[in-house]
Amino acid sequence: MDILNYYQKIWPVTKNCFSSHARFFIATHKQELLARGWNPNTHPLVEVLELPENLDMPNFLQERTCHDGYEVFLPIVGRNNNTVLFPFDCEIFLDNENHKIYTDRSFHNNMLENHIKPVCDLLETQLMQHNIPYIIDYTPSGFHLLFLAQRNTSAWQELAKIGYLEEEMQKFISTQDSNDVKRKVLVDQETALVFSGMGRLAEYLCLLLFKKYNMQKPSIPAAVCDSIPRCINLDLSWAGDSAIMRCMRSLAGAHRKKYDRYNVPGEPLVDVIYSYYDGKERLSLKQGSSQVASTSIGETNISHIIEAMWNKEQAANISLQYQGIVPRANDSIISLIEQYKKSKLYAFHQDFDSKESLHEGEGIYRFHHDSRLDKEARNRLYYPVPAFLQPMVLRRFIKHCFSIGWHPKHIGNGIRDIYKQNEFRFPFHKYPPETKANFYARLYSAMAMNPSLVE
Repeated sequence: MDILNYYQKIWPVTKNCFSSHARFFIATHKQELLARGWNPNTHPLVEVLELPENLDMPNFLQERTCHDGYEVFLPIVGRNNNTVLFPFDCEIFLDNENHKIYTDRSFHNNMLENHIKPVCDLLETQLMQHNIPYIIDYTPSGFHLLFLAQRNTSAWQELAKIGYLEEEMQKFISTQDSNDVKRKVLVDQETALVFSGMGRLAEYLCLLLFKKYNMQKPSIPAAVCDSIPRCINLDLSWAGDSAIMRCMRSLAGAHRKKYDRYNVPGEPLVDVIYSYYDGKERLSLKQGSSQVASTSIGETNISHIIEAMWNKEQAANISLQYQGIVPRANDSIISLIEQYKKSKLYAFHQDFDSKESLHEGEGIYRFHHDSRLDKEARNRLYYPVPAFLQPMVLRRFIKHCFSIGWHPKHIGNGIRDIYKQNEFRFPFHKYPPETKANFYARLYSAMAMNPSLVE
């Protein structure tokens, strides 16, 4: 079965995934876009296309998947600002060995079963303790855990309360662009706060996983945002951007990194739906069976799911047993929010948000005139591009500044100034630099303090 036949078979899953949420979708297929005349020097190799409300009508989503084999992505913000997608993303980061995931099936199986699954198990256990609904999609390099927050619910309101928007972000989301499908409909402030609140909650979950998993002293430790060379990467980078600019790959979709990133020829691998929890019952592929049924975490047939990524017929048969609908968070998420609000991390976030910002330019001035900075930090200041967009560099720089007495908010102000005063090959006009800088300063300062922040 090729990717087109696969997409045609799982169309009901793809349709359901988008129809209850999305106003548009993002699509990519490097070879096809280049063949169509796309210029990667002037435009990213992605399309953003609008969707009709009724996906039983002819639509670009069905065309790009079933006829063209594109990799497709869900937007974070739903139609009419009625839903926001929680996009927890975990993947293995192996420095120069990542390509082996797509060339060595034994290596691939070992990475997912022995390194990714234990992290996934911890996350599932955490959410099930609070009866929070979710769906998990296993990818060739990790997993995605998704749920939706719905407007006019208690979950929505409580997420908005723990969110925070910098003034720069407030201006960004209030700017409409009729030529940009993503930005032709404004994201209102409450929706943006819900997304920010999701980011704070995901940060709490990441630090919980980071602490619990690394206590086991695994051979490949967990890290946040690719901040060490070999790690189980809890990718929280989405929380440092605007909701409207972020997306997550569709459930059971094509995974085109094999060729697009690593130039490995052949058919793309596919994601496979791994588990679904409605707040009461967990469904997954049961060991010794080809059928999805009520299972505990330990009963899931992970080997069969990994094998299915290489066998599209098998993958389709598994994913079709789920409807493909991303579940809505219920009021039970409030108990997790309350747990976060009792932690030292919440107090740290409150202190960060309330600290007065330095005027533009003052942060970088203080960096350059601080005699306590070590040689590595000074070198980074002299050669900031592209270092200050690289998580490993940012983590070390922020940790050092924090250790010599800098307030995390002022570290963020200095990084903001670096973003604004230098020519990075990055579209900061769409990704507000103050929010991104504050995100990294807050995250890596918290990690530098102590894992006990989650207590």
